[in-house]
Amino acid sequence: MIWAVAQIAVIWSVSDAGYYFLLPAIGTAANYNAASIAVTLYYGFWIGITVITFWPLYRSWPEYGRWATFENRLTSYIVWSVSFAACIFFAAYVLPSLPAITWTESWNPPEIRVATPSYFLPKSIEILFQQLLVVALVLSLATGVYSLTGFSGRRDRNELLLGILDELAPAYGEDWWFLNVHAFACTEAGDPARGRRLVERSLSLYPRNAHAAHALAHVLYEEGDSATGAAFVSGWLPEYARAAQLHCHLSWHLALFELGRGRVEEAAKIYDDSIRPGVSLSAALGTLADSASFLWRCHLWNVGSTPLPWDDVRDFARRAFPKPSVAFADGHLVIALAAAGDPDGAAARLTELRQMDEEGRQPAGRVVSDVAEAVTAYARGDWERTIKLMAPVFEELVRIGGSRAQRDVFEQTLLSAYLHAGRDDESCRMLRRRLEGRPSAPSTPRPIPSP
Repeated sequence: MIWAVAQIAVIWSVSDAGYYFLLPAIGTAANYNAASIAVTLYYGFWIGITVITFWPLYRSWPEYGRWATFENRLTSYIVWSVSFAACIFFAAYVLPSLPAITWTESWNPPEIRVATPSYFLPKSIEILFQQLLVVALVLSLATGVYSLTGFSGRRDRNELLLGILDELAPAYGEDWWFLNVHAFACTEAGDPARGRRLVERSLSLYPRNAHAAHALAHVLYEEGDSATGAAFVSGWLPEYARAAQLHCHLSWHLALFELGRGRVEEAAKIYDDSIRPGVSLSAALGTLADSASFLWRCHLWNVGSTPLPWDDVRDFARRAFPKPSVAFADGHLVIALAAAGDPDGAAARLTELRQMDEEGRQPAGRVVSDVAEAVTAYARGDWERTIKLMAPVFEELVRIGGSRAQRDVFEQTLLSAYLHAGRDDESCRMLRRRLEGRPSAPSTPRPIPSP
């Protein structure tokens, strides 16, 4: 997304500079009325540059903007022809019949006020150019866990994202950035083996690619390989700047791997050094999610210091998210409030979430409010209430957003509630399912890419 935005900014800025400086420099007026053909050709050139630059993105357009009209070629011809004829009629008959404008001010009028029919040809081409840039921006915002699709509340969002990226893959080939994005989507869609192949290729092309390091950490989490995960992240992280985008989150992965290895003190040190509010330099959403979910895991399995340092997380959550935002943030905010002994604050946010759902303003539907209430029930030791709220929406947890590893904190909450409630059959089924999806670490350590 960041790369697409940067490309859009460069193209838009350079095209504007060319219009105001290049055209006059070659003796052509920067004026839609006086030089309509030249300006049309100029923006036609930039349309070509835009299409070439963003062609892989434009190929995914049908995944988002399906219109049944274009599934029928005859209907498409009719729609196009009528639309084109309407434009010609407007230019040939409506525009010439408009009254002339007499400008009496001392300063030059805006071009639109004194437009001639020829003005609208270059203007239309310029608008087309701008709209192509806008489409590229929208499509770039559509892929990824923290994207418009990622927070869409759709239950099929992982399959949708993978389908889009599978279609784009031939256009990108061996692009190290795309390989990492594609790998992450494979892992999220339940195919970490394919994700591993793609992300290892990405890292071989660019070993210091933080997003690929992150994608491999997710693969190793899904494989249940805490030892290899800890070895990889601890070897990769030291040369990564603390202020960089993923430092806090990669530290979170390392802390989870250490928890998985039973090294609780080491995990706590990582939390205190790189994850907790006040030391994390990540964005607010990442800091809240990583700190709250780490401490909640410690709470679920009764490990770490007593009491756990919830106050800083609670205070940070209140400051950063005073009002409801995306479901993923709200779920972690309620964790922080409930665990820190603020049931009134948790209840107030829960009321807001219920109201959003009732008013149709919550993409995740009732899932986030049910999960949030389940967390508050767990915090006060009401295991049966936790199960009653969370079990029915368990299969829809993906609608909250975040990655599989991040949502695992809610899955672990339900599992812990089953165990506390003495519901052995349900807990055994859930453990069996978890082991099938996240097998135990292999007996022979896997090779890992060099940092």
